[in-house]
Amino acid sequence: MYHVSCESYEKLADRIRESLRNIHYFNGSVAVCTDGETECRLIATLIIYRRRIESFSEDVDSIADVIPVWWECRTTVDGMEVCNDFDFASLRECLVED
Repeated sequence: MYHVSCESYEKLADRIRESLRNIHYFNGSVAVCTDGETECRLIATLIIYRRRIESFSEDVDSIADVIPVWWECRTTVDGMEVCNDFDFASLRECLVED
């Protein structure tokens, strides 16, 4: 079984944030290469809850919560799909901005 590292969760969260751009719904896939021939691909439908943060320079919408409607994470190592220990709660922690 492939262990999904903290670094992989952070990379996936960054890729999802790039796709969001102040929207409240995500339906698609993002992939990251972790080490050489290993790829983690998250395929998901997510509802994004946001909150407005007001500052002196600008108002920003941050991610308050992420609710998965459906998700799956596929890992391939050297072109072969392998089981993984992906945990959506760990990804959620990376996505939610306090």
